Amino acid sequence: MPRETGVSAGALSSAIPENTPRMPNDTMILANTLFTGAARQVMGGSTAKKVVVKRFDRETVAGFVDPRNYLQPQFLEVLRPSGDLVVLPYSQVKYVSFVKDFDGEPLTRTVFHSRPKFEGLWLRMSLLDGDIMEGVIPNNLLVWEQAGFTFTPPEPDGNNQRLFVPRLAVRTIQVLGVVGSPLHNAAAAGRKKKSQAGPEQPRLF
Repeated sequence: MPRETGVSAGALSSAIPENTPRMPNDTMILANTLFTGAARQVMGGSTAKKVVVKRFDRETVAGFVDPRNYLQPQFLEVLRPSGDLVVLPYSQVKYVSFVKDFDGEPLTRTVFHSRPKFEGLWLRMSLLDGDIMEGVIPNNLLVWEQAGFTFTPPEPDGNNQRLFVPRLAVRTIQVLGVVGSPLHNAAAAGRKKKSQAGPEQPRLF
């Protein structure tokens, strides 16, 4: 029996007919048998993640994404449970929340009450609607997405495990601190090693 292979959301977009209008400020919903079968494969794949997309002044969209390629150059793609492929321009999106359950607790806490415990860059973002969001992103430029910022929120053990905020949704951004800096860790290790060595013996000459 041949092995079944999943179809990514990115692969679905390549199947969109060339004459389909792509309007950067509008949502495009593609409900077609061409996508329905492939969508089921994506939703059933091991890489599919549940997301809730919060938009500016528009209804929230819940569905599934493949984290490896749901971010396209001008929009992101979400597969609804019905099998519809929803194309959302970044200009509409406030944030994407990777959730455990669609009906779980919504995102309420968006800032840290104390210094984060996990490593990375501690960021504070002011969004276009005036809301403030904080998170920790990897201290590694190679893993940053061009379209925006994927980060760990203040309560990653809750229903909202990770967040993505498009660059177009951010008015200002600042780094509040570097948590777990390699230089800091190396200095701390040196101090610990020195303390374990005991007091320095006095020199005779």
